[in-house]
Amino acid sequence: MVSHVDKRRFFLSAKVAKTATPQDCWWLTVVYGPQADEEKVEFLDELHQFRTTADGPWLLCGDFNMIYRAEDKSNDRLDRRCMRRFRAFINAAELEELHLVGRRFTWSSERDQPTLERLDRVFATAGWLQAHLSMFYH
Repeated sequence: MVSHVDKRRFFLSAKVAKTATPQDCWWLTVVYGPQADEEKVEFLDELHQFRTTADGPWLLCGDFNMIYRAEDKSNDRLDRRCMRRFRAFINAAELEELHLVGRRFTWSSERDQPTLERLDRVFATAGWLQAHLSMFYH
């Protein structure tokens, strides 16, 4: 069952539940982050504002168009201020990353000497991980 659909500039969210009981509900947010640097602050603010009104387990995924670790880019041309903002958002929202297996990067500039980056990610709150991934850790 899907309810509470929330479409904003940079993402689409919905409340998801297997049953009508509140403890089975969780939030799913799919993002497409902006490419322009000046819009990245707005993007993170929009996600933060959403999270303040949508409590409970949360799965957040999509193309963030930003990185938060230097190893997520194949060269040293890093926007450290943007990385700090993204990392601060992840920490404030208490998100954990579900790590990609088998690939280090998800985007290429497709030039002769390409820049490679990991822009596509999946994050979840501890409550979402506990409810949905506990079966893998027994």
